[in-house]
Amino acid sequence: MMIRSNGWIRLGMGLLGVAWAVSASAAETVKTYQHAVQEAKRSRVDHVIFCMGSGWMKQADLFRTAYERTVSANPGHGMIWSLYDLRADLNAEGRKALGTLPMEIYGYPAWIFTDADGRILGVAENISLNDLASVPLTVKSLALKRKKRDIALTKAESAEGVERARLIGQALVETVDPLIEKFPFRTHSMILKSYADLTKKMLEADPEDRSGNVFKYTFSYLPILEGTILKNNAAKAFDKNYAYLREKLAIPVLTPKQRQQLSIFRYTTAMASDDLKGAMRYLDETIAIAPKSDFAEDCRRLKRYHTEPLQLPALRWIPTDNRPRWTPFTVDVSSRIQGTGRYTLTFRHQEGKTLFRQPKLSAANQVIASADGEKTVYTLTVDRLPPGRVLLTGELKGTGWFAGRGEIVIEKE
Repeated sequence: MMIRSNGWIRLGMGLLGVAWAVSASAAETVKTYQHAVQEAKRSRVDHVIFCMGSGWMKQADLFRTAYERTVSANPGHGMIWSLYDLRADLNAEGRKALGTLPMEIYGYPAWIFTDADGRILGVAENISLNDLASVPLTVKSLALKRKKRDIALTKAESAEGVERARLIGQALVETVDPLIEKFPFRTHSMILKSYADLTKKMLEADPEDRSGNVFKYTFSYLPILEGTILKNNAAKAFDKNYAYLREKLAIPVLTPKQRQQLSIFRYTTAMASDDLKGAMRYLDETIAIAPKSDFAEDCRRLKRYHTEPLQLPALRWIPTDNRPRWTPFTVDVSSRIQGTGRYTLTFRHQEGKTLFRQPKLSAANQVIASADGEKTVYTLTVDRLPPGRVLLTGELKGTGWFAGRGEIVIEKE
């Protein structure tokens, strides 16, 4: 029994030793972030950064262990793996010593993949424990694209002028364009900033940006909107906007998403000039650029918002029913119109101010009562009541902050 017992003890100690060795190996493989940044630059290798937060992030210990095991199980990828732990107990000095990430992360845990110069090749936020298992294959695939990019960049060095700018831009298509298409403005703007050195080279080679690549790889939606589009709209310089957008939309190297973001500014300009018909046409043209994109679906919703009549599900209206222009609405009032006679119709506000006008009662596709003007209280006289549903139609318009809500009250006198 002692021999068996000692055997189990030795076996148990052996397993603990293996576990300790794996843990030690992983600990040696995963670098601290600051050390990894310097080593990546020195060794000219790609860098995987795992971002977490001990002391405040849920399952922080599990994520750390899973990351270390993932790294130890995937050696030989020719890249550096680091840990950026934004611990809860870090003071200002501790955060400074931790270092600055190549881009701001809003959803922890996350991973960032960069080349040796800190240019972002991939990023994912709010990842799960299961997501960690796929990181090695993902970054390996991105690393192959990065190698092809670098070969193309080397080729571009031998060119001059516009051709050099064109070749640099062409080299970035496979690695950068998918990030522009995938991520929202806030994220892809930070990604593009990590390529500032290459943008500078393109600008030096092509000061007039005849290749269009400088504009493409510095594209920022919000500054264009605020600094050009809205500024010209405020001055009623609508023609300036259309001329600017024609010029930019003619750049052939832009991604579909960039083209959609520029195209939608034509809608913004048309709406500012009270050209609803033109604005709807520009929405259609924006959709046509990439019909299956989320941007296109947002445009479809926007078009429905401006053009489709409102179907109120009950005798009330809420803030989302308010519209910036007079919009037809319909609501079933069969339960309130029970026979001929005089009825008082009241749009009783509970919040904000929504305007109403031209109410009508209809049944069997016939108007059975109506009133003119813009009011909150109307008198409607029903002289005949055909069988079937009774519908109240009219037009409404939101004002102010479009917070209008209330009840539609119909009472027989």
